[in-house]
Amino acid sequence: MKEMRLLRALLLSAACAALVSISPRPAGAQVNSQRRAEAQKVAAPGQVALQQKRFAEAIEPLQRAVAIDPGPLLRLDLARAFTGAKRFVEANAILQEIANGPAETPLAKGTQTTARKLLADLGPRIPGIQVLVSGPAPSAARILIDGKETDARSEVPLDPGEHTVRVEAEGFTSAERRPTLAEGEHLRVELTLEPDAAVMKKKEEAAKAARALQPLPSSSSKPPLPALIALGAGAAGVAVGSVFGILAFTGTASTKDHCAGNICPNERDVVDSRDAALRNGTISTVGFVVGGVGIATGLVLLVTSTSSSRPTTSPARDAATLRPWIGAGQAGVVGTF
Repeated sequence: MKEMRLLRALLLSAACAALVSISPRPAGAQVNSQRRAEAQKVAAPGQVALQQKRFAEAIEPLQRAVAIDPGPLLRLDLARAFTGAKRFVEANAILQEIANGPAETPLAKGTQTTARKLLADLGPRIPGIQVLVSGPAPSAARILIDGKETDARSEVPLDPGEHTVRVEAEGFTSAERRPTLAEGEHLRVELTLEPDAAVMKKKEEAAKAARALQPLPSSSSKPPLPALIALGAGAAGVAVGSVFGILAFTGTASTKDHCAGNICPNERDVVDSRDAALRNGTISTVGFVVGGVGIATGLVLLVTSTSSSRPTTSPARDAATLRPWIGAGQAGVVGTF
């Protein structure tokens, strides 16, 4: 009985091949008879295995036959073998090609109709997985299903059986799950990635090193404008005080030449010389006072602006004090730094 079935299958395949050979085809699509006969010879063991429902054994010879002659009948047999072996995704792809391909002959139309019926039966049996990732940004996560990167944010059709779902993202620990899909099952897998402590520590150390390499504020930065103005005014005051002090000194010395001790003649020239000396002395004193105050103010502004740009240490060490002093015909500043 088995031998009769085998003989019947071989005769059916030969008859189909003969029909294909006599069916009109465009000249560019014809397959020479030698290659067709070779393909049929290679496919024969697979067709026998397919009739006996040894689907896994039927796949390899049918694949080799289709590579020689990709005719619709051989591809239909290959799709049946894939379906029987529960390799639904590959079977669906072949059936889609046949169902949506050209059908210029009665045989091709019949094959196309058969493919569409098989698709209608196969569709509800194909399971799928959708992967939802929490933690990293969606664009930063890599989803791998059975080692192959896949965009599974929308459902991905898969074959029944066990699958490995793995999610990776830079800076996060990876997560993995091994679900087993039944026929027609639609599974949603949710995976949460946690920040990788080792990576976070390295990032913190790198940031700390980068901060350490940043240059400190330059101590040679330009002094502030108010300090320069005050120092300039102070220098001008000291200069004025010095000039008028010299004039007062020379005027006093000239007046004493006409006096006997502290008694001076009441002559116009002597009186004018004495008054000029007194006036110059007053201007000199005012100049020194203004100069001392200006220099003191400029130094205070300069020191405070410089200390504010330096890193803060202890208040006792950074505190600076300045105190102007004024004496008869003299002025200055004292302080601690």
